[in-house]
Amino acid sequence: MDQKGGQRMRRKARDRDGLYKRKDSPYWWISFTVDGKQYQRSTRTTDEKIAMRILAKVQTQVMFGKQEKPQYTFRELTEKYVEW
Repeated sequence: MDQKGGQRMRRKARDRDGLYKRKDSPYWWISFTVDGKQYQRSTRTTDEKIAMRILAKVQTQVMFGKQEKPQYTFRELTEKYVEW
């Protein structure tokens, strides 16, 4: 817990807004919250500068409602799994 202005503030152990590396991945990961919704994904790059650009792009897309759509819907993935 941190002290700020005499108040105790609770910090999450996994407070990772922005860009971070995970122990189980060689890639940079992004995490941020917009309007109470958490967004988190791999950048699929090991280059920090490129990862920063990806973070900025994804945040802009989310804020302006222009998110990339997933390649498959949940139903499509389920059907592919059942066929497999």
